[in-house]
Amino acid sequence: MTDKKSVLAALVPAILLGVLLPQEAEACSCFFSCSNKIITDQKLASGAEGFYWFLGGGGVQPGDIGQNALLLEKLVDGAYQAVDHELTYSHPRGTVHIVRPKDGFEIGAKYKLTVDLEGWQSGCQVEIEQGMIEAVVSAETEIVSVTPTAKLTANVTDQMVEEIRFESDGSCEEDFLASYRDVTIELPAELAGMERSLFYEVTVNGEPYFHDFNSCSFQEMEPGGLGPERMTTRLASLCESVPDYAANTALSLGVHEVVVSASLPESDIFKWTSDPIMVELDCPNGAPDMGGSDPDMGGPGLPDLGGGGDPDLGMGGEADMGSEQPADDMGEDTPDMAELPGENPPQGGGDGGGDEDEGCAQGSLGAPAGGSALVLGLLALLGLRRRKEA
Repeated sequence: MTDKKSVLAALVPAILLGVLLPQEAEACSCFFSCSNKIITDQKLASGAEGFYWFLGGGGVQPGDIGQNALLLEKLVDGAYQAVDHELTYSHPRGTVHIVRPKDGFEIGAKYKLTVDLEGWQSGCQVEIEQGMIEAVVSAETEIVSVTPTAKLTANVTDQMVEEIRFESDGSCEEDFLASYRDVTIELPAELAGMERSLFYEVTVNGEPYFHDFNSCSFQEMEPGGLGPERMTTRLASLCESVPDYAANTALSLGVHEVVVSASLPESDIFKWTSDPIMVELDCPNGAPDMGGSDPDMGGPGLPDLGGGGDPDLGMGGEADMGSEQPADDMGEDTPDMAELPGENPPQGGGDGGGDEDEGCAQGSLGAPAGGSALVLGLLALLGLRRRKEA
């Protein structure tokens, strides 16, 4: 009888510890893998630095790129002919390279860039073997003359109030009640056919802004895009109180000045903007009680996504969508979103796009779960037995 009482005395507190104590949110992290993409469209402005090649993953330095990895060709008399190329820019981590002819682009000519990752140490062999990325990619584009004076148009949808996804440091994403409008960039006729050749930005009240719907959402965006739809982002304000670790990119309720812009990667000259528009967000029951958190939550404190920053995302800040590092906040691969640039990202895990939780892994930050509680109980029991035998 004494042994049974000892067992119960040891196990019951441990089981209650695991069952009754609240379990804290699980940690969210994002796993980076290679991405072999050439970011360009049917047309490319003559003032562009070149083809924008996003390698992702751990990246490679220019001198480590295979001798036959890059083939740049020009269309001459109906056939493509190889031309000498140069890298006009390479990201310090080697995740982005910009390729152009040594003699510069010829207006009206067509060019083709082919990238082949086979046969050299690109660091992407795992993704290639598992079919997650293509080993060989190519893109064709026509060089056109443009002026930096054309105006963009910002189109905004009617306001909706419903539960939508927001980033969460706790579990990658969470749904919260919010009022929102979607803003989409419309290019002028002069820039038609250049949708994927340009990088985009939205500013709200003079601050760079994007709707971060997932702590790993930057993996679902092409460099320079605002979201999976590339030229669209969401203006969202919360209509309920949320934990401090969630929805950090939500705007405050009220009227906001919105400006959209597009630019050529790494160009200080070619940047097109819209006239400001005023956009109002409100909730049916007024502003939520945010408790001790900052009730403003808009603009300031967001990562710098503006042009002239890190080209890995074509926005600003420090991120490059290419490696792994613990995160401080999140920003278009800008301010350290989720897990950012590190030198040795884990291989595998997918190419970054896709369903809600793809690319996210979770590790508990909370109290011991049921299994841990049982372990504690057994340890306590062993202690009782040892004392009895002594």
